[in-house]
Amino acid sequence: MATERALLLLALACVATPCALAAQNTEPPPGPERSGPPLFLIDTETGVAELQFDIAGDAVEPARLADQIALTGPGFVDEARRFLSWIPFISEPPLTSFSPIELQKDKIRLVRFLERDGFPQAAVDYRVRLDTARNAVTVVFEVEPGPPQVLDSVSVSGADEGPLLLPPELESEWRGFRRDLTRERGERLSQARVSTLASRVLEWWRDHGFAFTRVRSRVEPSRVDAGASTELPAIVELMVTPGPQTTIGSIVIEGDSALSERTILRELPFQTGDRFRSSQLAEGQSQLFGLEIVRLALVGVPDDQPVDSTAEVRVRIEEGSPRIIEGRLGYTSDEGITTQASWSHRDFLGAARVLTLSAEARTGWWSGQQGPSARYSITPTLRQPWLGHYRVSGLVTPFFEYRDDLRDRSTRVGVSSTVLWERGALRTMSLSYNLSGRRVLQARGGALTGVTDFLGYLEALDTLDVDVRTSALQYAASWGEIDDPLAPRSGWVARIGAEITGPAALSNVQYGRLNGRLQGFLPIARRGALLLRGSLGQLLPYGESVPSGGDEVQTFLRLRDGVFTAGGTQDVRGWGPELLGPKVPDIRVTTRGDSVILGSASRYVPLGGLNRWTGSVELQLPMPFVSGPYSVHAFLDAGRVWTADDRFTDPAAPSLLDLDDGVFYGTGAGVQIGTPVGPLRLSVGYKLNPGVLDLRDPADVAEALITGSPLADVPEDQGRRWQIHLSIGRPF
Repeated sequence: MATERALLLLALACVATPCALAAQNTEPPPGPERSGPPLFLIDTETGVAELQFDIAGDAVEPARLADQIALTGPGFVDEARRFLSWIPFISEPPLTSFSPIELQKDKIRLVRFLERDGFPQAAVDYRVRLDTARNAVTVVFEVEPGPPQVLDSVSVSGADEGPLLLPPELESEWRGFRRDLTRERGERLSQARVSTLASRVLEWWRDHGFAFTRVRSRVEPSRVDAGASTELPAIVELMVTPGPQTTIGSIVIEGDSALSERTILRELPFQTGDRFRSSQLAEGQSQLFGLEIVRLALVGVPDDQPVDSTAEVRVRIEEGSPRIIEGRLGYTSDEGITTQASWSHRDFLGAARVLTLSAEARTGWWSGQQGPSARYSITPTLRQPWLGHYRVSGLVTPFFEYRDDLRDRSTRVGVSSTVLWERGALRTMSLSYNLSGRRVLQARGGALTGVTDFLGYLEALDTLDVDVRTSALQYAASWGEIDDPLAPRSGWVARIGAEITGPAALSNVQYGRLNGRLQGFLPIARRGALLLRGSLGQLLPYGESVPSGGDEVQTFLRLRDGVFTAGGTQDVRGWGPELLGPKVPDIRVTTRGDSVILGSASRYVPLGGLNRWTGSVELQLPMPFVSGPYSVHAFLDAGRVWTADDRFTDPAAPSLLDLDDGVFYGTGAGVQIGTPVGPLRLSVGYKLNPGVLDLRDPADVAEALITGSPLADVPEDQGRRWQIHLSIGRPF
């Protein structure tokens, strides 16, 4: 105990000696620093009221420094609780304890971090102010990063600092690689950047057959006179010991694996006798990780084997339980609470086949939409992980679905078979054949064509035969590169899809469908990003899906699963889900004997269209004054949904509505907060140029249609310009 007290007094003395320790009940008046209260006023009950960083210049972000220290102050949630503590049942949160010893350690941690980050002359000091009323301190770290060390050039030589000798066929490629190394000239030379440069050189040699390459690195000041520059130029010297060119002599599998040796070897893109390439070892490791039963896969060359022209490759496998139960829970304002549960056998009948039974419920509970918005599905899936090639797998998926949403109330059963080619998460291609039948229990919307008798149309709508049989061949592909799958700031992702249905004997809908989506991420400042997003789509009906005169509504309704819509959380956010563009009030019709009873319309039903394009620009930035997984975003969205095919309209009959098929724009902003269950994202969208129906209540519009009143007489509600989108967790 005496030792602990001595250490505490020593730490308190260190706190008070370099920086004044001032006691305060309020902010101290301007003037010279006061000596402050006696040291015994700081005790084990003293808390941290606030942590601040006074940084010279803008080269270092406070949030990065805050991640390096042990002392913690109140977070965003704590500050919110303190602000709301006047409300009953909300108490002010306790402060985290203050440790003078940790403060001294934090000073050293920050200096070492800045040195590793490319500031070799960094200096850190601190000020501590004590509020005796709260028994809490405010700690201000004073940070002087100093001039940054920047990369001037990269020197690559042999281990004895002589020239590197390599086969003549590699000389041209090596020269191109050397030029690439110098593209980072002028960038801050952190320890991580030096390690990255050394790793790139090591991987180049290992990927060209030199399995036993070794690379050493050192940093030397540049001999070039920097003059009045505020930077410290430096040279990175890399010394390479290539060793001999190598072939794969043997492949040794380690670990207690239930998978057969044949199953493991077929996932590897190399075999005995092949030229050694490190990229193939990395791909083989990724392929083994792709087997769902595999928990750990390591593929490499052990360090303890002798340097030779042949290399032994060792594969270590650790497996998880063959049977697993999973569950997911999420929420979006479009679909309400969403849940998914699945049971999987990850080595069904051996050979790493996977049998999965899954059930998904998009309940619509607590969604922001009026009326039903539910979808339930049961899906068993059998996956064969190797189909003639290690990158190709096959899936067979029967399915059952019940939905009661904006489109209709219906059931659907069918089966899908897919051949899937994968090269990483973002590089995939698939070819699928689907055979399904949808039984429509209640149709909604469909007033695309002009009808003179609106009541007659509503009576006929429920009696239309809009059941759908579909036989479809589908192709889908995605390709891209991003820096972080969870929070991308740089890169791009492109997705395209094509579908053709038929023949008439198996499908009563016939069309070709094309769609594409492109996303790009551009880094802004140090932690921000600019997201650019665009999509295009077109539906091309033919055969039985071309109206033959008088059946435009029925033909269009059968295309409801293929037409395009826009709007919602992941789309043009000024509008609700699928509600940008053509839509009609959802008027419920019931028949009792010879009487037709019309219910009130509480929402709009999207009609969709055969053509669509959307675009979006979004600026993402870290939340100001708050460290941690918090960010803000502002966006400008645009889109259009329309039908350019005149065969689906009857020019001889007046239109029921002036269908909204122009170009619409929306803007807005929002926040995103990281949580243990996934990101919580709140966005508020605003319609810049709403359509004819967007600002009018669907019940009022329905009444005007039934009575024949002009839509211009229906009052507008400016509050309908706003649209709130909320989601918790990642969509699945």
